[in-house]
Amino acid sequence: MKKLVYAVIAVMMCGLIACGDATENAEQSVTGMVKDATMNTLMIVTDSNQVYSFSTMDVVTEDINGILLGDKVEVFFKGELNPEADFQEAAVTKVVELPQDPILGCWTQPIPEMEGVQGIKIMDGGVAESINMNTLVYKTWEKDSTFLIVTGQSIGNDQTIDFIDTLEIKTLDDMNLVLLKGGVENVFTKDRDMMVE
Repeated sequence: MKKLVYAVIAVMMCGLIACGDATENAEQSVTGMVKDATMNTLMIVTDSNQVYSFSTMDVVTEDINGILLGDKVEVFFKGELNPEADFQEAAVTKVVELPQDPILGCWTQPIPEMEGVQGIKIMDGGVAESINMNTLVYKTWEKDSTFLIVTGQSIGNDQTIDFIDTLEIKTLDDMNLVLLKGGVENVFTKDRDMMVE
């Protein structure tokens, strides 16, 4: 009887160890926006604002070439993620760039007759923010194939006025955005350095 009990316990222990090994070796993934990238490291920010840093030493170069700040990626790895760690020990197996709407990002233009740039940051979830414009505060955005609609507040002269702007999209690609309002063109360039703070 004792031998049977020991045999059952041994089988159960082997099963637990095997399950642990299987979990540790199972490929998992996490999705986020690229916050920083070097030759051998990749830092992403998830939709819940969790930051993960990975080593990409063992990833095939072709898998990470062309990935830029602000790109949305899925990082495949083996092991466990530690939200408290500055650097993840999980072994990255591959990095896949995910398609996203080209309107997402920081769009800037020179400030007239001044140094610096101004513009709009267009983020997932319909959220918009102003860039270097204290009196024009963007809040939300939505778009279809023809128009970009932004809402916000105009602040000045001791008053705050809510606004909705409907802008015709004349040009939109990975780096260029041209918007028409009242026959006037507003030309913007995507600023990848500014995309992830």
